[in-house]
Amino acid sequence: MRITARLYMPSVEQMIKDYGLNKGGKVQKFIDQFILEQSEPYVPHDSGNLVASASRSTEVGSGQIIWDTPYAHYLHEGRLMVSPTTKSSWARKGEQKVYAEPPKTLMFHSGDSNRKEHWIDRFLIDKKEELIKECEKLINGG
Repeated sequence: MRITARLYMPSVEQMIKDYGLNKGGKVQKFIDQFILEQSEPYVPHDSGNLVASASRSTEVGSGQIIWDTPYAHYLHEGRLMVSPTTKSSWARKGEQKVYAEPPKTLMFHSGDSNRKEHWIDRFLIDKKEELIKECEKLINGG
């Protein structure tokens, strides 16, 4: 007795698309939305502009979360930046700030110890397993 079988396998690109793993696919959109919604308690908060800027500036599904304020980098690094000419934390319009010398660490006064520098790194450490599990559910049709 002879058995002949053929196995059809879609291309890797097609499988990536079918499971929503492509850029702009359902998994990338989920990851972006998860970060936008769940990282808020980690982002420094004074007026709320930094948090709001991510929702305004991020195209969900792009794979990039963008906190777009003039001070986003400054707060993310948690180090004082100053005008190179006046050494003040206020810079003239169009002037590029530099890190203060000697280096000075920023003090965050939100009352919440999560809201401080390197918020996305700490968020991902805390929420990585939850994010992975939710992505697995989505990929497996759940």
